[in-house]
Amino acid sequence: MKSTSADSRLVTPLQSPRLVHLPEPVLAHACRWAQQHSPRESCALLTGRRSNNSLSVHRLIPCHNQVDLAHQHRAFAIDPMEVLSAEDQALEEGEQLIGLMHSHSLAPARPSAADITSARSWPQTLWLILGPDGDGRIEARAWWADGESLQELSFSRPVPTHLLWSANS
Repeated sequence: MKSTSADSRLVTPLQSPRLVHLPEPVLAHACRWAQQHSPRESCALLTGRRSNNSLSVHRLIPCHNQVDLAHQHRAFAIDPMEVLSAEDQALEEGEQLIGLMHSHSLAPARPSAADITSARSWPQTLWLILGPDGDGRIEARAWWADGESLQELSFSRPVPTHLLWSANS
């Protein structure tokens, strides 16, 4: 029987990664998914590979936000069955489930208190967060859940701003 515990289903690295490779098509998919659900929080799972001290995201698998509709503007939850399905898809493609993406419609692209609490249940994972910056545009930022907190990671190249939409649209 398969475990539904997130920590048993994800990459267990020797050290925290420093760099995230995020291809434009994956970021574009994340932006479309988030914009489609705005002002609610969207969520998705990320598959890819881990090499040395970097993560390469190869695919975004959209998920349904399981939080009741009245609270989706500030919270998200992913169905464990979607996690199992995403992991199976990743394994079939020779990859791993390496993280998740979610959007903040009203808060910046950094972890909320709820995100930090949730990250304890998702140790050793990449968190890609989309949210408004101070100029009314949406930004993407990457974070690493180390089991206690979320540490910001760098992208291997600048995030293309033409893929990010205005928070006012």
